[in-house]
Amino acid sequence: MSVGPLWSILFFFMLFLLGLDSQFGMLESLLTSLKDEFTYLNKIRKEFVSGGICLVLCILAIPMSFEGGLYIVDLLDNWSLSYPLLIVAFLEIVVVAWVYGVNKLVFFQLNISPISQSTAINEYKIQIESF
Repeated sequence: MSVGPLWSILFFFMLFLLGLDSQFGMLESLLTSLKDEFTYLNKIRKEFVSGGICLVLCILAIPMSFEGGLYIVDLLDNWSLSYPLLIVAFLEIVVVAWVYGVNKLVFFQLNISPISQSTAINEYKIQIESF
């Protein structure tokens, strides 16, 4: 196979482009949420705000390139991105059901969802009221 190195170069170039595309999506969601929260950022050009965010994230990522970097990544992965995220999501569901109410939640879901009403009412009342 004489074109094997070409395929390997194309494969890793594809992985690079996929990572770059993922970064654009994450940066855009962060930029949008920051501009919604801090309205004075709307007066600054989008390129400068994006560049500032990239610079800050690059500076925050520098410690992960040193000897203890794998330890930092392991700490972040195991202690801030798994169980706490699951707990926050669960508590968010419980608080929304408690404050908003089960019946209003089911009514809201029925008005935005194309599933049949009897199936949705039975499913949601069984799942939410079991807590």
